[in-house]
Amino acid sequence: MDSKLKKITVAVCVSAMLLLLTLVIGINYIQGNYGKNKGISAAKDKETNTTYGDELSEEELREFMDDPFFFNEEQKEPVLVDTSHYVRVTMSLNSVLNDIRVQILDSNEERVTGEEFKISIDGIGEYADEDRDGIIYVDGLEGGEYSVDFVEKEGYKGPNASMKIKVPDVLAYEYIDDIELLIRDEGSYAMENDDMGRHYTDGDGTANTQILEEGVDIEIGCNLGIDVSSFNEKIDWTKVQESGIEFAMIRCGYRGRVSGELIEDAYFRQNVEDAIAVGMKVGVYFTSAAVDEKEAVEEASMAVKLCKEYAISYPIFILQESSRGEDGVDGRADSLDAFDRTVICQAFCETVEHEGYRAGVHASKSWLEEELRMNALTKYYTYLAEYRKAPDYQSAYTFWKYTQDGWIEGVTGRVDLVVGYYEFKE
Repeated sequence: MDSKLKKITVAVCVSAMLLLLTLVIGINYIQGNYGKNKGISAAKDKETNTTYGDELSEEELREFMDDPFFFNEEQKEPVLVDTSHYVRVTMSLNSVLNDIRVQILDSNEERVTGEEFKISIDGIGEYADEDRDGIIYVDGLEGGEYSVDFVEKEGYKGPNASMKIKVPDVLAYEYIDDIELLIRDEGSYAMENDDMGRHYTDGDGTANTQILEEGVDIEIGCNLGIDVSSFNEKIDWTKVQESGIEFAMIRCGYRGRVSGELIEDAYFRQNVEDAIAVGMKVGVYFTSAAVDEKEAVEEASMAVKLCKEYAISYPIFILQESSRGEDGVDGRADSLDAFDRTVICQAFCETVEHEGYRAGVHASKSWLEEELRMNALTKYYTYLAEYRKAPDYQSAYTFWKYTQDGWIEGVTGRVDLVVGYYEFKE
């Protein structure tokens, strides 16, 4: 018997069994409910010698087959839930060290701002988003697992069940998976005076006059590069490459000197894509305003996140400099001492290296000598900023930024010029 015939035989058998089962159920139905509904009692059955179960009269069978309540379940109108009066939100939980960060997100995974949401942490209490930025941060927790609940708020519908999170009590220099939720777009970010500004000395008062008058001592065999950010605006990278520039150091972002927000450089993606497209090697730096290791891990995670889409051949650097604004007011990280800054650099670099990238520290000569303990950072690459004819820095360095007053075809206005002393393998 071929396969097709087998299938037909099986189908016929199944259909016959279903029909038989339907008749048996129908007979039981008649014996029970149907007779009762007709007002036929067992006593009356005896008097009239009418029996049920063995055979059905033609009229009874017709009534049974026409019974709408047996073959068709009662069709009920669906209950519609009116969702127009609330916005559904979710929570994203993260912990770096003895803390919980809860982000309130909408259906597009964007932070919901402007509302004072509340959460409840089992066994601890309720916490509110007092600044209404869509983030609730709880610090000082002991290590362990916690349950977090969304406290219902009029107009919003949160998760129905508790969410679990494990809080570590030892810092791991590892990439934060949901870091993209913390990154703000510089192009739409409204806070003024939150960027570091473009500094025109290297922190110790060194000016560019000697360079402009006498030129710079550059060893034969070194590579020439530029250092750019959104301050340089749109760049014609074809003209830059044709002018002899071989690599680019590109800022990927910064932490707000006042707000502490993580902000992506508005021109980072365009600069990286266009520089790589013309065959340039690319390195990346992040301007830090971290005040502790946890924030350094966040900054490194952001830099790695932004670099993952591109072929970055040079290191990812953390830029350490004064965060004093153009208004003369110190930034959030300016009160740190050399030890704290060194720990921050270590946390940043270790996190970057953990993800398979090269890591380094970028700072001026005075900061490398006075504001950091470089003897603890020798395993990382050093990107020196010292604006002289020849650098006076006595320790090892891989890159030397020698001026901020360079002029290169393809860049409007002044641009930072850099010398590279090391050829990195892919």
